[in-house]
Amino acid sequence: MTDEPDGNRPDSADSLIGDIMRREAELASVPEPVARTRSRVRRLVVATMLLSGVTLLDAHLLARTVRPFTPADQVASARYVLYFAAKAVDAYRSTRRELPADLSAVGMAGNGITYSPVDGGYVLRMAGPHGPIEFRSDADAASFVAVWNDVGTRRLNE
Repeated sequence: MTDEPDGNRPDSADSLIGDIMRREAELASVPEPVARTRSRVRRLVVATMLLSGVTLLDAHLLARTVRPFTPADQVASARYVLYFAAKAVDAYRSTRRELPADLSAVGMAGNGITYSPVDGGYVLRMAGPHGPIEFRSDADAASFVAVWNDVGTRRLNE
């Protein structure tokens, strides 16, 4: 036996490679509806799963009853609003070296807060369930809002 290839072998290899290349060209030119259908089906399945998840989540959230604020919650919420108003007034005073003329200068107008400059400081008042709630600029802000932290933690754990 010799290592020389037979006369037909190179022709058969060439024809085989030519057939493979022609087949690949035919496959590339013909659209694949099966692949498109699979892609559409995947997209439809994912969209259906997302839609059902959102629907179930909405149903769960709608089923929860929201407990109305108790008077203690209302006081804590008002204290929190007053705290933020005080922080805004303090920021204004630290940058401009003067107290604002009113709360619209610090973007807190229209929240039911009454602002009164007094003796180099200020007083913020807001209506509460048992009477007005008052924050003075010389008061400790952290203890003023400590009530809110207790109420907020309690409401989150319910």
